[in-house]
Formats: sequence, structure tokens, C-alpha cells
Amino acid sequence: MKRHIFSPPQALSTLPLITEGRFVLCCLRQGFFTFLLFFLLITGSRAALFSAENPGGLLRNEIEMIRTALARRDASAEEKHANYARLGRLLQLCGDTEGAAAAWQEAAYAVNGKRDDRALLESAACFMAMGEWEKADAGIKMVLLTVRARNDVFLKARYLAALIETFRNANESILFSLAGDPDYHAERPAILLTLWKLSGKDEYRARLLAEYPESPESCAVHAEKSGKNAVTDASSSQWFLYPGRENIIIDP
Repeated sequence: MKRHIFSPPQALSTLPLITEGRFVLCCLRQGFFTFLLFFLLITGSRAALFSAENPGGLLRNEIEMIRTALARRDASAEEKHANYARLGRLLQLCGDTEGAAAAWQEAAYAVNGKRDDRALLESAACFMAMGEWEKADAGIKMVLLTVRARNDVFLKARYLAALIETFRNANESILFSLAGDPDYHAERPAILLTLWKLSGKDEYRARLLAEYPESPESCAVHAEKSGKNAVTDASSSQWFLYPGRENIIIDP
């Protein structure tokens, strides 16, 4: 059975797993809500994500409901914050990365005097997917300059900053240093795959396969080397930006 991992640059919110002959349910547990998204299997092993123009009935209805709620004049700042965050996630799911970036920006500053740094970083990730490095960098630096604790927000901002440095300036040193940082253990498979893709050095590939043999990243490496097409990885090396990778289960 072929197994495909698709992660197009326009759909940052999920890294769907689609197998032949059945639907796969991908449960996303990030952001401000849990959203269950079914991916439609169309012909053979071909699959399609909902698009920004045709997001699908349930998704489209949810987006319309959120926009209606945001248009209410009596909506509180907290309600706007929650709805903009939900809208950002849903627009990511249907491939509207530009709209998602704008929604996350609105969520970040919806409550006066209380910036939401997690939303700001989500917006930065969207800008990264579009190649808007300056906009992404501005938001990330703002977080790094103001967050004092070494918490999850700081760690994510540092990770995104390392990715920007890697892709924009071809400087792998910062990303390489994160591969040895215990705080980035969960991101290490994606880091190693990225370093291997960019540098071509087999030491990164060998380490990935040895330390994380069951990861989606290792499956992608095996497929590329064997030519058996058991897994199709993303054409973009920025696939690690997709929330939901850690929720994928690859069945034998």
C-alpha cells in the first residue's frame, strides 16, 4: 500500500496522511481548538486538500460563522481574539496562507495591552511559508526581545529564527546547534532532515535514521533512497512548519 505525506506550502496547518482506499482522520491539537478534518480520497492514490476557493462545506460554514461573529459591534476584545485565532487556523487548513497570516496578526493584538505571542509566531510561520522573510523576522524578533522566560514561546521563536537564518542566509550553524539542544528534542527529526536536504551531508541522514527510525522524516528518506514511493515527502524543505506532524501515525 502506498502511503503519502503531502505538505504543500499553502497549507501550513496540517500534514495529512492519506492512504489508498480509505479516509484518514487527522486530529490537530494545536492552537486554540481541536479540529477534525477529513481528507477526501479522489482517484487511486491521488488526494486533494480543501482549497481557499473551495474549502468544503463544513469548513466553509465554520469560516462564515466566525466572520459573522467578528462583524458584531458588541463583540468583546477577548471574543475577537478567540475568533481571529480560530479563523487563522481554518484559513491555514484551506490553503489561504495570506489570509491566515492576517488573521493571526489580528489575534495577536486583539486585546489592548495584552499581545498574544503564540498568535504572533503563527503569523510569522505563515509569512515564512510565503517567503515574506522580513515580515516573519519582525514578529519573531519582537517575541525574542520581550519574552524573558525560556518557555515554549521563546523556544518556538528561537527555532523559527534559526530557520529564517538557514533559508534566507544559507547559514546552517544556528539550526545545527539546536539539533544538540535537549529543549528541541521534538523538532530534532525535522531539523536533521532539513540539514540533510540543504547540505547533502550523509551524516545528518545517518543520524536521523539511527535516532528516529519510525519518524515520518525517516520514512521520507527511505522512500527517496529506495525509489519505492512508499512515502512522498514535500517538494519544499519547509514542510516542518506544519503543525500536526507529531500527530501522524504511520501504520505498517
